[in-house]
Amino acid sequence: MASPDQAALTPQGQAVCDQLHLSNMHPVALANADVTQLKDGGDYAVRIDFDGNAGMAQAVYEFPFPVTAAALSLKYRKTSKSRAYVEFRFEDASHSGDGGIVNVEIGSLKTWLPFLVTGVEEELYIPLYRGSVIPEESLGLVCMRGKPGAMFNPDGNMRLTVLAKDFEGTLSLELGNILLEGISPQEHISKGNFFPFVDKYGQYMHSDWPGKVHSDAQLREDATQDDTYLSSFDNSAESWDQYGGWEGGPQLDATGKFRTVKINGKWWLVDPDGRLFWSHGVAGVQLGSEVTPITDREHYFSELEDTNGAEFLKAGKWIGVPGYYKGYDTYMTYNFNAANLARKYGNAWYNHYIDMQGRRLSAWRLNTLGAFSYTDPFKIPSLSIVSSGKAPRIAGSKGHWRQFPDPYSAGFPEAIRESLNAYKPDAYRIGFFLDNEEHWGGEYELALAALKSPAPQPAKKHVVERLTDKYESIAKLNQAWQSDYSDWNALLGETEVPHFSAQVREDLRQINDDIIHQYFRVFREEIDRAFPGTLMFTARFAGVPHERILRIAAQYCDGFVFNLYVDSLLGLALPEGIDKPVIVGEFHFGALDSGLMHAGLVRTRNQLERAEAYTRFVQSGLNNPYVVGTHWFQYWDEPVAGRPDGENYQIGLVSVADRPYEELVKAVNGVGRRMYTERYGEAREE
Repeated sequence: MASPDQAALTPQGQAVCDQLHLSNMHPVALANADVTQLKDGGDYAVRIDFDGNAGMAQAVYEFPFPVTAAALSLKYRKTSKSRAYVEFRFEDASHSGDGGIVNVEIGSLKTWLPFLVTGVEEELYIPLYRGSVIPEESLGLVCMRGKPGAMFNPDGNMRLTVLAKDFEGTLSLELGNILLEGISPQEHISKGNFFPFVDKYGQYMHSDWPGKVHSDAQLREDATQDDTYLSSFDNSAESWDQYGGWEGGPQLDATGKFRTVKINGKWWLVDPDGRLFWSHGVAGVQLGSEVTPITDREHYFSELEDTNGAEFLKAGKWIGVPGYYKGYDTYMTYNFNAANLARKYGNAWYNHYIDMQGRRLSAWRLNTLGAFSYTDPFKIPSLSIVSSGKAPRIAGSKGHWRQFPDPYSAGFPEAIRESLNAYKPDAYRIGFFLDNEEHWGGEYELALAALKSPAPQPAKKHVVERLTDKYESIAKLNQAWQSDYSDWNALLGETEVPHFSAQVREDLRQINDDIIHQYFRVFREEIDRAFPGTLMFTARFAGVPHERILRIAAQYCDGFVFNLYVDSLLGLALPEGIDKPVIVGEFHFGALDSGLMHAGLVRTRNQLERAEAYTRFVQSGLNNPYVVGTHWFQYWDEPVAGRPDGENYQIGLVSVADRPYEELVKAVNGVGRRMYTERYGEAREE
């Protein structure tokens, strides 16, 4: 690493790790932001103060030389109390087309900073290349978020953009110097030599790594070694009861259901036998979602061996999938995971797979099946999703997966009931999540979406009814809103956004609250009717939503669920006056050293660092009084050629060939063996 007193702007050259000194660089663009050089900032070079009154703010740094590093990293910390959405983006500003999209997706880190404690350090790490080859020409790859080769032109105009939005007041971030790490591989490959690039086992063909499968015999040998492998885990440190609760801990009232309790200032779950329970879980313990599309991409694959007829090669469609296949009625898919299990175990492969899944989770000291998991075959506690997916949507709303459901429609409770009908009473059910990563927006976005919807929309009718109740006459509304509606029917039929005055925003805030109340109220009523006494957690929020949403949800739900792709939970806290338990519904860490082309939403350098990151993350949850569980996403790696939505992240506990990542699962086991004694300490029930 170059020392601070060396030349400030030195190209990377052949060094393993050089610094690019931000304190000696000046932003090429500033929008609603000020930059201060930190002469005595220690590890930190600059402070950026973002002004939240303008809606969005950013600072752009341009690199003074071509970048050929394999990765970059920098430390950052928040020095104000503002909650915000922050994106660090590293990209070739001159690139365009398909490669430009890749730049934004792979060369950026998006994170919420609502709970990052002032002064706590985080590290941004961005791998700059994927794989060992750089295409000499466009490969025309589709439905893949991570792609092989260079993600940018190293001779191009490289920039680092720090962007902040969705915050109030001033957000202050301190940044360290940029570390440029390693030399990217420079082996080139022609388009003609690249295809196919996925082998018969669903692995990348143009590189090798520890754990890669080269023959069916290796898979069959794995099957014979399963018992020896599982016996290598020592689980003698803590005794668990049949539910995975702490048998060696205090005996509380046994109610026959899971419930919550607060002991010595820390939230817990309590299992049906009255034992303290902390939910150490994994999501995606199933096979169905890990398919990769084949249609239009047949030349990607060397061999699609379908030994059992059409068992692995099927026509299908993901509902609401974004990306390349969005407009397709159906498309062919292949399930490499299932095909490899058939090679490993033979004709009775599914039964062997189910048996091994349960035995692995027990040996690894995981006691919860998270979202998107099979539950019937296992005697393992689970949290399942109740979906309103078939309900009508608010036409004016938006979202990554789908538009927001209309909680005023008759189809909303009907959809919830239909979803609940898929479940039976089960003592192993911890409770229910509600929907998955709906787009909630800010303090008035759902009301605005309803206002922009056509007249038949039930939520739109509620907007007009509320305004009618408040203003009584259209003339009074026009005066308050500075509008010119001829009558209430004109407002009902109008889909354009009105003049966005302070009064309009205030009215929409109140109506937005109505919509959120209605959403959680109906879910609560339907779950209580079908499964009385069962815990109902919130929707699986993608990050931490606006405080108004949290306050309303707290009135109906037994706990919160946040999908959080961050390094630590030490600073996670709920707004003042809200005291409920929290489950992290998703988190993960990935790396690029095992044949996949995207390291997921929180990137690490290698498998060892993944394991270390897992331990730190779950330990931070054990140390956080609100957190009662963390659920890793997910059991399997995603397909190298992408799921139907293009995700192809290296985020599994096991590979596509059903080979566990040894470093990671040992870390999982290590945390699980000691989690109860570390969480409990000296305690008393409150």
